[in-house]
Amino acid sequence: MDTTPHTDATPAPPQPLPATSDAPRVGQGWTVIDRIGIPQVREGAQPGKPDVRVLGRGDGVTVVALTFRAGDVMDDHRAASPILVIAESGVIDFGVDGQTLTLTPGQAINVAARVPHRLEATGDAVATLLVLTGGPATQTTPEPVSFVGRLPWVLPERA
Repeated sequence: MDTTPHTDATPAPPQPLPATSDAPRVGQGWTVIDRIGIPQVREGAQPGKPDVRVLGRGDGVTVVALTFRAGDVMDDHRAASPILVIAESGVIDFGVDGQTLTLTPGQAINVAARVPHRLEATGDAVATLLVLTGGPATQTTPEPVSFVGRLPWVLPERA
């Protein structure tokens, strides 16, 4: 934290928000969500599947951490809402519309609702998933999500 005295001519530099806990901080019309871009692998994570953890919810968005280990695959699925996948570290092969796109840190892909897609990492990788729900926040505490079974925003793949 900067402790240098500042005058009106030299304004104080902006200070980072302190990370006080895993719980997002919520105010009137705003939410701070921590741990974005930080690997979130838990003990007992299912081999071959990325670790998926809801970090928090805001107005119209659910923020999800996707932590991949080498070889992890999120097989073909569809999201019930539009999504934005942001590559934070590593490389993720993103399959959509019959092609495979390579996502590297600083790149993102926006996918419309119900469009089939898949993700695969050949090495360790981290991405942030924004599920664009369009509605008000319903829960603000982070929650682990088991990748076994159905995620609430994922539609089952049709045969």
